[in-house]
Amino acid sequence: LLFIQLGRGTEFDLSQMPDQNLARLLEGVFAALAVHGMERSGTGNGAWKWGNAVVTSGRRGGNGSGSDDLALLRLTRALLDGVGVTMGTVQEYERREELERRRAVVALQEEQ
Repeated sequence: LLFIQLGRGTEFDLSQMPDQNLARLLEGVFAALAVHGMERSGTGNGAWKWGNAVVTSGRRGGNGSGSDDLALLRLTRALLDGVGVTMGTVQEYERREELERRRAVVALQEEQ
């Protein structure tokens, strides 16, 4: 989902992520994808963006096509799978984060 959002023009500032280990992993992935158009935003915040993201016409800026998008998503998935960031591990991470958040809420309620 992250890469779909990037393809739509969303920028991601990894310094804002609560899990800095994950942010460093994503930083490495994004840097490796620079040859495919991933770049740092010029806005000065260090956010990452897809350099040829979708424009209002629905086409990618430049010479991209739907098959290019699909190939890029497959490449990205393979790269992430190669370093252990699979859909399953992402879902497990999100599940643990939600569980931790709920525990914190319960702990706060018990203190009151």
